[in-house]
Amino acid sequence: MIGHNFRFLDAIDKMKNAADKGYIGNLEVVTIEMITNGPFAHPAVPKPVPDWWFDPRKIGGGALLDLGSHLLDLFRFFVGDSKMLFSCLDHKLNLPVEDGAIVVLSSSNSSAKGIVNVGWYQRSVFPKFNFRLILHGNAGLMSSGDLMPSNIYLHAIKEGTKNFCRRLIGRNIQPLSYTTIFGSYFNELKYFFDCAKRDLNPSRGASAIDGLRTIELIEEAYERSDENG
Repeated sequence: MIGHNFRFLDAIDKMKNAADKGYIGNLEVVTIEMITNGPFAHPAVPKPVPDWWFDPRKIGGGALLDLGSHLLDLFRFFVGDSKMLFSCLDHKLNLPVEDGAIVVLSSSNSSAKGIVNVGWYQRSVFPKFNFRLILHGNAGLMSSGDLMPSNIYLHAIKEGTKNFCRRLIGRNIQPLSYTTIFGSYFNELKYFFDCAKRDLNPSRGASAIDGLRTIELIEEAYERSDENG
């Protein structure tokens, strides 16, 4: 199972279940975007930013590979096998790797199309998180923004209180649930371990083949961007 944790966001889980049950009819358009500071404010990277972040030979790519891999996987999560229709890479900050990208995709199995927009060029400080997924069907729409907390601080207080009560009565807490975003890592690991313990196929997670198909789409996006100039 490949570690594509965005599949395990609570909002995405609700959207996937609703879409699979046909609540918005046939899925026609998927838009996904995530704009961050990229390596310039990465929590796991010391300052100054290491040179390898901007060396194409070492990192392999920029924002499209870093962020786009998760969003392309999400598109495939909802529509299945996909094809690349158009790709445009941006260099707003004059880096040797792209700091922004927009790609257009289509499903290989249906009429669904998608737009993925990623970038490293926006100053963002937690708890602000510029991410959204919108599903447009022929009978309605769903947006992750409607399913995520509007006030992250109030949400953190509620989740902290729930975990405190869980401890009092001897139940397991929900680590990182107060963050909404980082809680997806816990959800992902818990799902994987549960499948391992019960010897189940982790069908909800991204398989090795899913990971390969996503990388193939990214490679094609780089090739198409070169062709488009």
